[in-house]
Amino acid sequence: MKKIYQGGWSWKRRAVIVEVKDGRKLAGSMHGMPHGQGAIQGNNFNGHFCIHFRDSKVHASRRVDPAHQMMVWKAAGVFGEQVGRMNQEDVIRVFFTAIEQDDFGLAARMIIPTGSAARALESFKNLESVRVESIALVAKNTDNTYRVKLLTVTKGSKRSARQQFLINVHGAGEGSLYNFRPVQSPN
Repeated sequence: MKKIYQGGWSWKRRAVIVEVKDGRKLAGSMHGMPHGQGAIQGNNFNGHFCIHFRDSKVHASRRVDPAHQMMVWKAAGVFGEQVGRMNQEDVIRVFFTAIEQDDFGLAARMIIPTGSAARALESFKNLESVRVESIALVAKNTDNTYRVKLLTVTKGSKRSARQQFLINVHGAGEGSLYNFRPVQSPN
């Protein structure tokens, strides 16, 4: 497992395919952090790993984890279909979930790959953690404008910072996010 995460443990989710004895393949998601009880003999670490499937709930919260579900969609090859069914606010949430999981390939599928959106994607690569605090519609027109407030932590830092962006959204689904503008002073 450590090899998948460049030699360290990580809570970042990854898409996986599980092949069962009868040859069926199941889309799943897992992260690279052993947790909980159950030192399995010969593993050389304490704890266990969980594989999550569609609608699986996590131990502690008993809730479906959006990041795991996004990776299940990726593994199943239905990411675009799932995102296409979402409203614009949820598309923005999934975009930042992909950033949080360091899956810039999925995030890139959600933006129009020109201009400020592509530059914004590049600037997010230095973040260790991204959490959406709020999403609010600011201007409703053909290219709806949303104010997105984030709590971020830069790689190598333990300090969090608040950031805001104005994001234009055209339609829904893949390729609908563009024109990311940072807002200098958060409210």
